[in-house]
Amino acid sequence: MAVLTREPPRAPTFRASAGSWRPGGLRLRARLDEHWPLQLFFYLFPLWWVLGLSHVILFVLAVPMLAQLAASRPVRVPASFGLYALFLVWVLLGAAVLWAPAPGTEPRTGLGPLVGFAYRGLWYAAITIACLYVLNASRRHLSAQRLGRMIAYLFLVTVAGGWAGLLVPHVDFPSAIELVLPQGFTEREFMNALFHPRIALESDFLGRDQARITAPYSYPNTWGNAFGVLLPFFVATWFGRAAGWRRHVAPLVLLAAVVPAVYSLNRGLWLGLAVAAAWVVGRRVLAGDLRALVAAAVGAAGVAAVLAGTRLGELVRLRLDNPHSDDRRQDTVAEVLRLTWEGSPAVGYGSTRQMVGNFRSLAGSTVADCHQCAAPPLGTQGFLWGLVFMTGIVGTALLLGFLARHLWLNARRPTSVALVASTVLVSSLFYFLFYDSLDVPLLITMLALGLAAREHAPETQVHR
Repeated sequence: MAVLTREPPRAPTFRASAGSWRPGGLRLRARLDEHWPLQLFFYLFPLWWVLGLSHVILFVLAVPMLAQLAASRPVRVPASFGLYALFLVWVLLGAAVLWAPAPGTEPRTGLGPLVGFAYRGLWYAAITIACLYVLNASRRHLSAQRLGRMIAYLFLVTVAGGWAGLLVPHVDFPSAIELVLPQGFTEREFMNALFHPRIALESDFLGRDQARITAPYSYPNTWGNAFGVLLPFFVATWFGRAAGWRRHVAPLVLLAAVVPAVYSLNRGLWLGLAVAAAWVVGRRVLAGDLRALVAAAVGAAGVAAVLAGTRLGELVRLRLDNPHSDDRRQDTVAEVLRLTWEGSPAVGYGSTRQMVGNFRSLAGSTVADCHQCAAPPLGTQGFLWGLVFMTGIVGTALLLGFLARHLWLNARRPTSVALVASTVLVSSLFYFLFYDSLDVPLLITMLALGLAAREHAPETQVHR
């Protein structure tokens, strides 16, 4: 229940704020303040990646954020937070079924299943703290514009990582943490994905060796997912009057971003960008801004011209003609739904499971003429299917209900913050179908949700 004391309405927007570049001398006021955990996470993200800490540093920085939250009274929570709290409880219930048998999968023994379960639990805890931290932060000290620019900076890093994956895909180096930890530990597949910096991964999507961009993340799909949910913040803070010098550079950044976005071979990203653009145009048209249609037409024409006039168009055509893993993905999803419904529909299985054999036989996995025949772990190939398999139908409904509630709220609000938040939510929900989002992408989604919840609530709101 919430008790509201209203004050004169404010118009939330992405505006210029302290601690940013200003016209006339391009002077950067770079200093840490009480919101240093977010500053360190975003602005030092390339360093965390090189050190091998990018997947775990948020767990550390969540501790001072939690301490600051504990010192503030009362702690505000977003609408329908009860649904999300119940979802977190449902995630914890998964510990009871980590070793439960799932037909057709390899048996789970020892303490190994706890590692992945604990890692996912820490991510859920960290992004929850980050969301509440933003929601309860002062609008004056952590404005929408300031947080938006932190997130937009990570978009720049993502684009730069994409270009690194194109120009130097074969560069490989150990992270600092790999030099410290035992080699036998960091060479395990899960730990290697966490601690080893990857610029690109080899694939044979197009019938030949093809490097797929990963930097500064672990997997190509994570790169595409992050690109899609970071882009709305970049557009919001690097265009318009309040952007200053940024609005002159922003078109060049977007033009440069097209190349790695195409070379990433991420069809989900391409479709997701179209969905996000359609959402923004639709919202603006409903608000009476017909200029959005003109801007969309010009943008579409520009993209079409770039694709038609460069090798990028041929690459898109080749990728669409080579669906690669569609059958394997569909088979995995079907198996996830079947096993969950028949074996543990309420709470799922708590973690991923490895199938016995592959989709062709019970005896094999990858074969020489079919590298994609090996069945991926059940609970991967899309965050939504991981939710179903690991938290059951109930857990999935709780989280989707919470996110859908905030999508509905922000879709009805005529402010720039609401438009960015709703676009991020639409994009994120779409990417749930294809990408494993429990990483930076889900963090950005929860930050957008928390920011919009704060900007559209009076400063004196009290939650009980």
